Amino acid sequence: MLSISVQGLTKRFPNHLATDDLSLDIEEGQFVVVLGPSGCGKTTLLRLIAGFEQADAGRIHLHGREVTQLPPGARDLGMVFQSYALFPHLSVADNLQFGLQLRRVSAAERKQRLEQTSALLGLDQLLSRKPAQLSGGQQQRVALGRAIIGGRRIILMDEPLSNLDAKLRQDMRREIKALAVKLGITVVYATHDQAEALSMGDVVVVMHEARIVQVAVPATLYERPNSLFVARFIGSPPMNLLPLEPSAHGLRIAGTQQPVMLPAVQPVMPIDSSASLTLGIRPEHLWANPAAHHPQLLMRVDSVEYQGSDSIVNGHLGPHALAARLPGRAQYAAGQTLPLGWSPQDLCLFDPQSGKRLDLAAPTDFLHRSQTQEDAPCNVVIS
Repeated sequence: MLSISVQGLTKRFPNHLATDDLSLDIEEGQFVVVLGPSGCGKTTLLRLIAGFEQADAGRIHLHGREVTQLPPGARDLGMVFQSYALFPHLSVADNLQFGLQLRRVSAAERKQRLEQTSALLGLDQLLSRKPAQLSGGQQQRVALGRAIIGGRRIILMDEPLSNLDAKLRQDMRREIKALAVKLGITVVYATHDQAEALSMGDVVVVMHEARIVQVAVPATLYERPNSLFVARFIGSPPMNLLPLEPSAHGLRIAGTQQPVMLPAVQPVMPIDSSASLTLGIRPEHLWANPAAHHPQLLMRVDSVEYQGSDSIVNGHLGPHALAARLPGRAQYAAGQTLPLGWSPQDLCLFDPQSGKRLDLAAPTDFLHRSQTQEDAPCNVVIS
């Protein structure tokens, strides 16, 4: 059953278009993360679903009921704001019960729900405190408790962890996801933090410039971005993107002189071998000093960032920046030439004009191949 369904949702403000014809279906019990840079429209999408903003076009359904014109209080959902929005003069107990009091829930039921919610979130010993006496993590729990105490099945969260330090954010990510699974609630969680998106989301919705550009499970989003924008936005460091250009002998990395043979793949959509393409590969899919028969990229090392379990080696390939994530403590000197290997299955190809990824299917060579190379291994030689 669909918990949330929006169709053609558009919202215009005087100076910009906030959401542009958005359509999205969310199943009951899903944890959906809306990911995108600042200003992409993710907060506006949540506010439209909650009823704090009215759409200029489109429809919103919650549990099969159209709520497009209903006020927030009639939509039966909870929202956790970035600022937590706690009342500073009220105790934790009164903050938690505030919505129940507005709804005229009986004192006996309020007491029962308060006990259940405070026990669930570990707030039992804090009920008499004021927000100023709480840590950031405790305030966040109170804000979450206020959203779930009413038994609502849909919770919207707008960057709720952005005010916490890195260690506490990591702990709270696990707690929020575990709580959502335990309660079986539907969560729509907006963030600009890709670590939150990939670690928490059952599904990730990527937004850019008021539009949804990809909806996918985290692994698909990371391994098979559908556009150059998603490839650049997801990953730290992001995917290496190397422009290819036609030459007399096939394709080559732009700005270099030596030809490139692409791996054995057949594009689902036709590719003109004289056209420009962009090759993408994740830094962790590169390895140092490959065997002679493997394809190689020759990096000129610029710097090494040691990160404990691995190292980020930054350099360049001709005029293009290149990064490799290598295990352990990589020790390379600036200016050193480092051969890097890669596997054909780890590559992505993009059309630089449309920015779209080219879907590749099962193996047969399509560029820079001769009959004498029918069963030969694929090689890439780049200066």
